[in-house]
Amino acid sequence: MAEAAREVQAASAAIEVHFAKPGERQASALELARLTAAVQELEDARRTLAVVIDAANAARR
Repeated sequence: MAEAAREVQAASAAIEVHFAKPGERQASALELARLTAAVQELEDARRTLAVVIDAANAARR
């Protein structure tokens, strides 16, 4: 999950560079796709972690 979070941060930072000044070029489709993929990976990791935590909590009951 930490790795996915780092990927999201890196992709986001790369895109932010292009929006720092008004009139700068827009992010490319590849940059946006990378950010989307990184965000999706982070969401998947978050869901998986929630399942693991729920299962551990259920096992304790």
